[in-house]
Amino acid sequence: MHLALAVHRCKKMINDVVEASGAHAHFQENPLQRAKRDADTLSCHYLFDLDGKLETYGKPLLGQELEGQPMV
Repeated sequence: MHLALAVHRCKKMINDVVEASGAHAHFQENPLQRAKRDADTLSCHYLFDLDGKLETYGKPLLGQELEGQPMV
């Protein structure tokens, strides 16, 4: 859950920087474009699915049963 949260926060920070940098940040040769694309791609991995990880983390705290076995 902590890894997923860290990736989510990093993605948010990168997006904020890209938005503040204007249209040139989206050009292929701009390093910010590469950082944004890498963060977006990384966040799609199952391991970094924030919603799923928060559900897996929160259900036992609320006394609810987990359905199936979480992969990680």
